[in-house]
Amino acid sequence: MAIRAEPTDTRLTHHIKLSKDGTELGIILCDGKGNPDPKAIRQGNNPRTSLQIRQGDASYSDFEMPYTPITQKDWSGGRGLEDFETDQSRYFDSRNINTAHGRAFLGPKMIQTTVLDTGGAGMYLNGNVHFFEYKGATYFISQPDNGTSAGAVFMNGYRGVAQTGSTTTVINTTLNLSGVNLAGKSVQITAGTGFTAECRWRKILSNTTTGTNDTITVRDAWTVAPDTTTEFVVYGVEYWIQVVASGTLGITKPVTSVVVVNDVVYFAQGESTNIRRVKWWNSAGTWTLSTADDGTNKAFLLKLIPKTTGGARIWRVLNGTGTGTSIPQASFSELKQWGTDLDFTTKPADVTSEYPIPLTSANSQRSSKVTNIEAYGDPTQPWIIKEDEIGSIENAIYSPVPLSEMRAVKHDMNGRAVMQYGVYLFFSLLDGVERYYNQRLDDIGPNRDLGFQHGRKGKVCDMLPYPGQVFMSYDAEWSGYSSILTWNGIGYHELVRSPAPNMRIRNMWIQTTPDIDEPDRLYFVYGPYIYYIHVSINPLAQKDYKYTDYGYIMSAKINGGFAEIYKYWHEARVFLDKYAEDRQYARVSYRTTGGVEPITPLQLSTTVQGKVLGFMKLTSTGYRDVTVAVVDGTTLIKYYGSTDYMLSVDSSGTLSTESGYLDVSFYPVSLPDGSALIGIGDKSTKTRIYKFTHSGSSEFAMTALHSSYFDTTNPKHILKMVACDSNNIYVITSDLLVYRSADGGVTWVTQLTSYMGTDIKPWSLTAHDGYCYLIALGIDWEESSIYRTAAGSGNTFTVYIGIASLEPPEEISKLLITEDEHFIVMSDISSSPYGNMYIYDLGPPPFPYAGIFTVPQEQLYTVPIFSGVGATGTLSSIAATGGSGFCFAYFGTVAGTYDGTPRGTILFSHNYGRSFIPYRAGIDFSSTGHIFRLNDDCMLYGMTELYTGLPYVYRSDSDYDWIAIDEDCFEAVTEVSLSEDDSVSGQKIQYMVELFSTQEKQTPVLKAITLDAVTRLPGKKSWTLSFLLDDMAVDLQGVRESLTAQEKITLLEGWADSATTPTPIDFYNYSTVFNGRKVFIEYPVITPIEVVNTEQPHKIKLLCQLTMIEA
Repeated sequence: MAIRAEPTDTRLTHHIKLSKDGTELGIILCDGKGNPDPKAIRQGNNPRTSLQIRQGDASYSDFEMPYTPITQKDWSGGRGLEDFETDQSRYFDSRNINTAHGRAFLGPKMIQTTVLDTGGAGMYLNGNVHFFEYKGATYFISQPDNGTSAGAVFMNGYRGVAQTGSTTTVINTTLNLSGVNLAGKSVQITAGTGFTAECRWRKILSNTTTGTNDTITVRDAWTVAPDTTTEFVVYGVEYWIQVVASGTLGITKPVTSVVVVNDVVYFAQGESTNIRRVKWWNSAGTWTLSTADDGTNKAFLLKLIPKTTGGARIWRVLNGTGTGTSIPQASFSELKQWGTDLDFTTKPADVTSEYPIPLTSANSQRSSKVTNIEAYGDPTQPWIIKEDEIGSIENAIYSPVPLSEMRAVKHDMNGRAVMQYGVYLFFSLLDGVERYYNQRLDDIGPNRDLGFQHGRKGKVCDMLPYPGQVFMSYDAEWSGYSSILTWNGIGYHELVRSPAPNMRIRNMWIQTTPDIDEPDRLYFVYGPYIYYIHVSINPLAQKDYKYTDYGYIMSAKINGGFAEIYKYWHEARVFLDKYAEDRQYARVSYRTTGGVEPITPLQLSTTVQGKVLGFMKLTSTGYRDVTVAVVDGTTLIKYYGSTDYMLSVDSSGTLSTESGYLDVSFYPVSLPDGSALIGIGDKSTKTRIYKFTHSGSSEFAMTALHSSYFDTTNPKHILKMVACDSNNIYVITSDLLVYRSADGGVTWVTQLTSYMGTDIKPWSLTAHDGYCYLIALGIDWEESSIYRTAAGSGNTFTVYIGIASLEPPEEISKLLITEDEHFIVMSDISSSPYGNMYIYDLGPPPFPYAGIFTVPQEQLYTVPIFSGVGATGTLSSIAATGGSGFCFAYFGTVAGTYDGTPRGTILFSHNYGRSFIPYRAGIDFSSTGHIFRLNDDCMLYGMTELYTGLPYVYRSDSDYDWIAIDEDCFEAVTEVSLSEDDSVSGQKIQYMVELFSTQEKQTPVLKAITLDAVTRLPGKKSWTLSFLLDDMAVDLQGVRESLTAQEKITLLEGWADSATTPTPIDFYNYSTVFNGRKVFIEYPVITPIEVVNTEQPHKIKLLCQLTMIEA
């Protein structure tokens, strides 16, 4: 008999029905005595409480219920982590923060030094430098980037020879110290009398400034008075002095390598110019210069490398031309005294193989250059780093390491930075670092994990070992933000980030000072300057260490161990050390859900194959907007309404519903009246303009606006169309003629362009505030101009501004006019050697040329485009560049203040693995800078969805999407509420702690930060019910049931067993509150209440309790 237990059933047979795969079981609920009771069901929760409560870190938790404290107290693992739970010693990113020692505090202050020529005038560098130490002093020789000019040699501080009459407190010198104050600096004896003293340095108390033979007075007396054999060096000055006039050293080409040995400095000048050797020496109390060519020896690289038998040799590398016998080679020379040339050509008697040693292999291309040479191994041997391989030289034979992966990433920057650190050989590879040991190559570079975003990505230019860490200069080259990183053996920490783009950080040098109370200095090339920062094994304990005044650290995304569950985020507790109100303090900001904004998709009934050429938005009062997507290929127009429509255009250009080919040859234009215009046709034949109008429902009407074409003899397509208003429409066609319609696109006339001249061509249009602006390109370096005409004023444009001073002028191709009247123009990929895109802010009329911003080459993958809005005070201008798989968005807070950091890295992707790649990505922005829709070309492959906006917007680390808490933290513990109305929620949260200091020798120290969260697991309903199992049972209609108690138990236990029933069963009840659920059941709890033993077999009554859990 059928079991009836649902709300719509009549004459119920049971209170509950359970069903699985056609098998049904009826249940009659009962009370504790076995009497029928339809109320014997109770609904509860599973689990009993959804709150997840954990103790957290005992040192930084206040144990307040019901919060779960999430603490970070260690940042030594470094930057570049996305998810906090994977490594709680790491973080997402930072700026000017030192986290290498575990806690977080301000990084070192960047301190500028001055470079002085021989006349004492300040000067700028025009390239990189080679630092070197010579007789206790720090020098560099400049290396101009032009590849042809000779550099000059500069020394930090002063050096000299003591003169007769010096005492234990006064050094007589031959120095000119006019205008110089050396008080507080250090002087150290580097040779001669006093050199062997236990302490050979002193603090300077004062100096004379006569300008001739000035004296230096020290604070504490020397053990022995200096004499004319005493050589000294003054440390701690903020400038570099050119040691001799240009040309005096005989250096005529850019120096490629420097080696110092036996008090001689060898300067390699490349493979076509002789090595130049130089020495300074004490000639009876006079500091004397000697210089000469080292015979006819030439070198690209020089390196002093120890011999296995003791002593050392100078190794030379030549790259040759890569053709014929001119291949990379190495040779070595024994050390020579001054006056004797090095010998790289005579074959040593113990060398039986080919000499000079060829640095080629079967796996490396003959044109592959050597980029560096390093002493490495035990015993120490020369190691060669090439563009595509590494190898060692043993017994005068070059043996490459079989690392095929290097050949796949051949690059002339590979190996430019190299060092031995511990038992490992480190070298740069593309934008990362490799670590080699015993035939194994490990990728340990700063490009791992999240790496650096575009605008900060660069190459490791130099590496310097230091106790407990390695310093690396990370050169973002011409348009990015370079930085200095430290690697502590665990992760990377950004100590310094360039405050401005285009300021390359390149070679570095560490100068140790004799005074332990004075921090060591790390000098580095910063654009055209030499800067330094303080470095120390323990900065917080180092006296006179100078810190920057601001920095921040951003956590990885914190999910509390439950990535998909939304949480309530209550407050942050900030634990500080070395704090002081108004002097050293911190501030907290946060953002939830990782800054990702999903966009609602437009569902399409069929898969789109082809190129989306544009979107149009149609509006109508009282009805929802319709977004139309235009796609080429055989599925032609798709739009989101009550139905998906497929339209096409035939060979004559007529729109129809038949199959054919559709093309849109310009951007669709939305008009002020809510309609839109679109050009439809084959680019190779004819183009016609259609008007799409909202029909007052979710559909639209289409009207052909004209029966003829722009030129019936010579078919053309439309490059660009703009609407000044609903009537005045302007287009540029493929033959670079301008057409105008004054009746909304019905009739068209040719706009006169003869006034522009033969070398001026119309290129692009922009409509703004009732005017149509025309960019006219100058051909063959003629002046480009912006013309304009008022809507409806006739057929003539008048020149509005000439833009001849922009370079290169013939490539000015896009114009954006912001709401605050700034004119922003852009040149496409230029003819510059780096292929950059340039954005100029001309300012408002009368165009003061407010600024320029260069978009780096690596951010340009297709034709760049312009789009955007200006906002009142927040954003003045916006630009976007298209990319293969992503693009970048930029904006400035005021005119011309682009900082070079992409404000939105826009990834076109789909969570089903299909790609959504821009063809030319146009971006629209809201007034707050948030990107909200795609409005130009993109590529679609295998997609079943279109998007009105970008599928995902990943923001950069700029602060516009962070929520700042206006409360300074300057106590040991500061509790910071994340909101006044307890409204902060999200799956994940990131914190940003900003550190401030107004005293350069003090820094706040972030010891820990704790976030209090409430995590509630998604609850499931559960039901507990009591019923009777009776061998003599009858249903609610008095009909005897066919199943015995044991058979019912067997059925229930089978459904409770996951091995036999892994899927849920159906649960029905007469009440709509419980009816129609999918449930899992637990094994029943059974209690006998009556046994009838007068019959065989015995009859039994059982009270059964059953728990069901919602699926």
